Amino acid sequence: MVKTSPQVRDALAFERIEVLDARERPLMHMPLAGILKQKLPFRLVILALYDAEARLILCKRPPTPLGFSGTWDLFIAIPLPGEAREDAALRTFASAIPRWEPPALKLIQTTAATPELPIQHTLFHATLPTGVHPESQERNAFLYVDADELAGLATSVPELLSPTLLWAASRGLYQKALPVRFDE
Repeated sequence: MVKTSPQVRDALAFERIEVLDARERPLMHMPLAGILKQKLPFRLVILALYDAEARLILCKRPPTPLGFSGTWDLFIAIPLPGEAREDAALRTFASAIPRWEPPALKLIQTTAATPELPIQHTLFHATLPTGVHPESQERNAFLYVDADELAGLATSVPELLSPTLLWAASRGLYQKALPVRFDE
């Protein structure tokens, strides 16, 4: 199991997250650490970004209370209290590509939280115009893959991929995500 650094754990322990009721409506706000410990349902927004050549852009997952740091992942966000899921996806886009106007996002799928997996996943996607790329201070922070490469990674080295990415790939991420372009 991947350990989370104490600094990240402490920083996110006080961030308030919406806990969902049985009908997936916000019930209360509490720290993420408590939500994870008690396995309470919450929302997770996933943003799949494609480059102009229709390759999926993966990012190295940073240390978080959700774990799996260092694995390849999609861009993810936990909506803040009162924040719409699309706004959380746009916030994630702005942090990855700060000098570019966020695109119109396409909603691909929302999956309900279950007792086994108490996370409501909402998947959005967009295609970046030619020459626009995510930014990071780290070297090798991004990986560009096509459908065949993603399938190969998921079958041959799934330990290098986050559970979020494996979840999205198992639901036909490439088949459902028709390109949403900036110039349309």
